[in-house]
Amino acid sequence: MLLACFGMAMIFSASSALGSVKHDNPWYYTSKQIKFACIGLVGMFVMMNIPIRVWKKTAPYLLLVSIVLLLVVVAAGSSMNGARRWIVVAGFQFQPVEFTKLALIMYISSLISNKGERIQSFKKGLLPILIVVSFISLLIMKQPDF
Repeated sequence: MLLACFGMAMIFSASSALGSVKHDNPWYYTSKQIKFACIGLVGMFVMMNIPIRVWKKTAPYLLLVSIVLLLVVVAAGSSMNGARRWIVVAGFQFQPVEFTKLALIMYISSLISNKGERIQSFKKGLLPILIVVSFISLLIMKQPDF
């Protein structure tokens, strides 16, 4: 929370003059960031109250969705700021790689917790994780304008 508040102060410090000139409101950019931080805070409280067993069951499906989204970017991603790594849906734009990072962490965590003692074996423990991470990395590297 302290880091988020410090970030808001820095955003205000860096953008108040621009906000005054372009939008007649020195708080323009800071207020947008505060709104998104509040949405993120509510999302955090919702997500942290979902039991771990639910996350463990849904992790493979979340990773599958993220792989499909990465394939969509490779095939038909939108360009923004010179890079074609975005998907635009109903005016909302996002980078699937951000969702993929979370899904990959959840999937690997689930995989490690399910393996138990087998995680110590290279073939049964580390190799499957390396294959998944390598495949995801390949998809990210295939994004246009990487």
